[in-house]
Parts: sequence; C-alpha cells; structure tokens
Amino acid sequence: MEQARSRGTADPQTAKFDPAGIAGRAAAWPFEQMDRIRRLQGLLLDRAGLGPAQTPFRILHKQPGLRVRAYGTSA
Repeated sequence: MEQARSRGTADPQTAKFDPAGIAGRAAAWPFEQMDRIRRLQGLLLDRAGLGPAQTPFRILHKQPGLRVRAYGTSA
C-alpha cells in the first residue's frame, strides 16, 4: 500500500474535489496562451535580428548586490 501512495496513486477515501483549483486553472489558461504567443513573437523577432541589444556602459561603483552603471558618453 505504501508503494502505491509513493507513485502518486490517489486513495479514494482521502481524495477531495477541489473546485477552486479547477477554476484557477481555467482562469489562468488565457494568460498562459498569451504568454506563449508573446514568447513566440520574441523568438521570431530575435531570429530576424531585431532582438535586444546591450547598450554600452561603464561601471561607476560596485559592491556585493549593487552595481551602478553609466550609459552613454561621458562629458
């Protein structure tokens, strides 16, 4: 019996119906689809050479957990 539980087999006496879990998944589904489309669009733009480009910078100050960068040319 212990082996069956460790493999994820549900015990009918302790199994519970969770409508909030089902509703939560149904509510999250459209956002998951939008995220997939957004990621695909980003991948296509990146492959077309229109991905993000790092702006040149220099580090003004650095310590653990902090890095101050200066962007652009200095005057």
